[in-house]
Amino acid sequence: RLCLFYPSTTDRYLNLVFFQKDAYYGSDGSAASWVYDKREGVQVTAEDALALAGTDRETLFAGLEAVIAADPEDPRELYQTADPITLQGFRIKADGQPVFYLTAMVDCRDMGDDGFPDEWSRLYVWDNGVFTRYYCMVYVPEGPPYERYPLVPAEETDQLDPPLWNQWYFAGEAPAGGFVDKSMLDVPHATDLPGADLSPYDGTFYAALLSCYADYQDQWNVYYADFQSDSDQAGDLRVGPATCLGEIQPDETTTAAAYQVCYTFYTDGPRGLEWHSNFEVVVLGFDTHTGNFISLLGRADFDPQGLEYCPLDDGTYAVAIGSARFLRSIEIPARYNGKAVTAIGAGGFAGAPSLERIVLPEGLTAIGDGAFEECAALEEVSVPSTLKEIGTSAFAGCTQLAEISLPASLERIGAGAFVSCTGLTRVLFAQPEGWAVAEDAQSEPVSVSGTDLASGLIAAQMLTDTRSACVWSKTVPEQPAPAGE
Repeated sequence: RLCLFYPSTTDRYLNLVFFQKDAYYGSDGSAASWVYDKREGVQVTAEDALALAGTDRETLFAGLEAVIAADPEDPRELYQTADPITLQGFRIKADGQPVFYLTAMVDCRDMGDDGFPDEWSRLYVWDNGVFTRYYCMVYVPEGPPYERYPLVPAEETDQLDPPLWNQWYFAGEAPAGGFVDKSMLDVPHATDLPGADLSPYDGTFYAALLSCYADYQDQWNVYYADFQSDSDQAGDLRVGPATCLGEIQPDETTTAAAYQVCYTFYTDGPRGLEWHSNFEVVVLGFDTHTGNFISLLGRADFDPQGLEYCPLDDGTYAVAIGSARFLRSIEIPARYNGKAVTAIGAGGFAGAPSLERIVLPEGLTAIGDGAFEECAALEEVSVPSTLKEIGTSAFAGCTQLAEISLPASLERIGAGAFVSCTGLTRVLFAQPEGWAVAEDAQSEPVSVSGTDLASGLIAAQMLTDTRSACVWSKTVPEQPAPAGE
């Protein structure tokens, strides 16, 4: 039940709705959609759907916030992030009216002796002005059997042949022979799953999977477990659950098996024990004949969500790492909520312990003060051609960063932007001419030799050492006086 697909077709619209149940504590899941107007021959945007409903995002979000605050059983406040409510998707019914799917991140609530409910990402459905929380897979002692409750009503879902999984499941039926449970690990020559005590790891798969996280062992206590337990503590890295996505045989002797893996870091936070879950896909190579592990063939972040966005005065967004803090590789999207992402927020990614690679989007103009400070694992930064400013201490302490290219659009580099980058040996200026440095705001800028900056080695030495404390700025060439003056 990680992902369900609901196609629904009306005389005018084709709706494709996807429900994903994120495999970690703290989320009702999320939805995504694609809607096509058959009459006009175009994709329907969220703004089109909002106009059909006679509302807008602001009104919709305010209405949901009021519903959450007035919940008679569990009133909550929204979690203090830049965008605690998001419009995930929509579909358009046969009567031409849209149904919206929204997520809301609610804060924890102290109930005294009755407990302390945690933060939670809730999924809500808006239909004809009424908000309903989608409880699928959330245990409710009294009420409908929510585990049999579809996101799109069965009567509105296209009935396909062969049938979709949800056509069987929500009718309480199953195909001949039952469903294949892919949550059980399908490893070549699979060993039995370990029992409750998962140490020692006595199976080929578990030893192979944990070897992928060996580089964390100096800092974290790494172990495999399918579920959170009362024994988890700060400093733990829990690997699991893992779900087999499929396998192929690239040659006669090797089987390549892909797994979606959830891995969770436990840290001390202001409210006690906190956990941060991420997903990635790992591809493991096994000997087809013996089942022995050969090597890690590849890995990639499965779905690098969790970034936080803050609206700026010009209507664009700045981005910060948010709950994606432990990802290895992040590609910042160029747009969020239909608006451009133009800045990395001050301190936005500072101290991210696992970040090795960051891709910044075209259209980004500013990297804030301390944005990547002390990202000790950062090795690769892809800088867009639109960047104008790098803030003070932006990359300070990025000891694994060996090379960076700076575009011709760049106009300013803050003091200490690359200080303590002990591994930085090449800084490649696309426009090495016309730069000046100043010790502080009151000092007169001193020109820097374009010939020196054309050397990646010398430029790196200046930015990390000899001129590291200076503010760098692009000088404006003097304009020749008009003829006759």
